[in-house]
This record gives sequence, C-alpha cells and structure tokens, in this order.
Amino acid sequence: MSNSYNGWTNYETWKIALELFDGFTADHDIDGAYVEAVADELVFIDGYNCADYSHSLAQIVLDQVNWDEIADAINERSAN
Repeated sequence: MSNSYNGWTNYETWKIALELFDGFTADHDIDGAYVEAVADELVFIDGYNCADYSHSLAQIVLDQVNWDEIADAINERSAN
C-alpha cells in the first residue's frame, strides 16, 4: 500500500512539515534527528513524559514521520 501524500512520504510527514516547519529555515545543514528533536519540543512542550491519551496519539503520528525528508526540505529552502 502506498501512503505517499502531496509529494511527501506519507500524510504524517506532510502534516508535520506543514504545521510545524512551514517557513522554518536553518543557518546550517540539519538532519532528521535535529528536526525530530525540534518537533518533540514543540509538540510535548508541557513535558514529554506525560502519560495521557493525547500524548499517546501524538507519539503515534510522530513515529510515522520521515524526519530526514523534512530536514532535506529545510536544508534546500535555507540554501536559497
């Protein structure tokens, strides 16, 4: 089954790129681990270790994201 969405790996990658990283630029090359860490900070701002239902749902989405693809898009945008 193909999960590609709007030119991105899947819906989750597209949605996170749109909602969290639209217009985001960096002054140096970044990688997927860096992008994932930024997303964790933004999504779990009240504490990463909370055990509520919304945290679990958010983690399910974040586990599906292609972080390297978002990093590549940011690097490309930042170079221009």
